[in-house]
Amino acid sequence: MRIRATVRRVCTIAVVATLGALGVVSPAQAAAASRSWNYNQILAGDCVQRDGVLTIDSDGVATYTATVWTDHTWSKDVWWGHFEFRGAGGRVLYVSPTMESVEMRADGIHHPLNWRFTFPPQVYWQTLWPTQYYTC
Repeated sequence: MRIRATVRRVCTIAVVATLGALGVVSPAQAAAASRSWNYNQILAGDCVQRDGVLTIDSDGVATYTATVWTDHTWSKDVWWGHFEFRGAGGRVLYVSPTMESVEMRADGIHHPLNWRFTFPPQVYWQTLWPTQYYTC
């Protein structure tokens, strides 16, 4: 009985993943799925972004959290960024809007990034990796 239940669960997961890749998945199954990618430390000039986590949900909502700061500036630095969701063969499936941080001074204060955006839900199942493009 236990083996049959395990096999049934593994088969269900495989079928949901396959149907998801084809864009054929029930709303209940789609609502339950999310995936995350980590971005350790990224440098852009004197600006630093650390501990970034991008989470995408199968309902088409993405959140990105990180910490940013600048070590040197003559005025105020701002971190700008966007994401490209890529699928098989590196094909671009979706490009997010460009988002920005608060203005940063070289005062040692670390600022939280809390970006949120939506994307077409059918892209969720096809996304193999998101690429962050940024400047500061």
